[in-house]
Amino acid sequence: MKNIMVPTDFSNNAKKAFQYALFIAARTGTKIHLIHAFTLLENTFIDRKSLRDAWNEEQEHKKRAQLMEMVEEAKQLEPTVEIQTELYIGPTESVLITYAKDHHADLIVMGTQGASRLAAVLVGSVAAAIISGSEIPVLAIPKDYPGNAPTSIVLATDEVDNDDTSHLEIVANLAEDLSIPVKVIMFLNKNESPLSNLDYKEKLHLYAERLRKAFPGITIESETIEGDHFEEDIQDYCNRKGIGILSMITYKRDFWSRIFRPSVTHRMAFHTTLPLLAIDG
Repeated sequence: MKNIMVPTDFSNNAKKAFQYALFIAARTGTKIHLIHAFTLLENTFIDRKSLRDAWNEEQEHKKRAQLMEMVEEAKQLEPTVEIQTELYIGPTESVLITYAKDHHADLIVMGTQGASRLAAVLVGSVAAAIISGSEIPVLAIPKDYPGNAPTSIVLATDEVDNDDTSHLEIVANLAEDLSIPVKVIMFLNKNESPLSNLDYKEKLHLYAERLRKAFPGITIESETIEGDHFEEDIQDYCNRKGIGILSMITYKRDFWSRIFRPSVTHRMAFHTTLPLLAIDG
């Protein structure tokens, strides 16, 4: 990896995500792009343009100072990490997605506040919007995550028939740079017939073998999980095993599909208690 983009809104959870990105960058020799995007005040009730301009100028100065304060604090933690700050004016989601693409970001690390199920469907969050719209992997750090160093990465997948492993390079790179194993897991509905699940287990074994050949520099294990509820059962598995990062593959879908049938990865971004690496499939 060469570039990690870290969006921030200066909240506590955004700062937690920044610290997580620092941890990764210090061990991978990666440059961090620390980004904040905001919109200008255009309140029609403030009829004097000079007042609006003064307010906007004050806010811009304040936000630049906040960015520099974060950099100074980061230098105390990881003095070797190169950090570039950027302040942009415009809609947050589009600014971030465009910046990440134009500056060849290998990974986006950002905090997520979580939401109720209704809010997740109707409103969402910046993190969920970035996961849905970005072709670049997104590592979402939940607000309740204690900030422990990752000891392993879980790749939860049902794409065991896919021979293309190029989109999983980010998982392999992180695992190799952090010297941690990858656990490839497949969720099986326990209500399926035993014969069907046996077939999936064999496919998972063969898929893990393909990954080992594609990424010989890392340790890859495989395991199936049987249960009734994917989100709850995967979360329980990760908690029991002390997993550091949960990675999942997400796919682009049309507007109405996102409204009425949000993806599993999208839902997990709101409910997981550990870092979620969303990879564009």
